[in-house]
Amino acid sequence: MTQSPTERVAYLAWQLAQAVAAHVERGVRRLGAGPATAFPTPVARAASFDIDLEQRIGEVIGRQMLAFKYDLMLAPTVNTLRHPGWGRSQETYG
Repeated sequence: MTQSPTERVAYLAWQLAQAVAAHVERGVRRLGAGPATAFPTPVARAASFDIDLEQRIGEVIGRQMLAFKYDLMLAPTVNTLRHPGWGRSQETYG
């Protein structure tokens, strides 16, 4: 069965993706520091109204930052969300 040029390109792209996936480690990486925990966005966490949960998440983030020797974190922000189209709205608490 012959493949059309489009089918051939799609197949080659799939093969390339499989080869890359076979050599990529799983987990979130940041600047080569190693695996870290990925939490839901602040706006999603705010919807739970669970202050204790947010406290625990902050403690985990703080421990991981110490372990990776980071001294700066840029999110979440404390800005008031004025327009949902703002590109960084997910970093606010709403």
